[in-house]
Amino acid sequence: MAQLDQNLCRRKTKRRERKRRLVSSNVLQPNPPHRNV
Repeated sequence: MAQLDQNLCRRKTKRRERKRRLVSSNVLQPNPPHRNV
């Protein structure tokens, strides 16, 4: 059960990381081709 919780937490952090990366890429490219994906 603890392992499952850990995996869920890891998935959440991964999603957050991806979002942060997307935001930084948006900052780098003022007009990204597809912002809403």
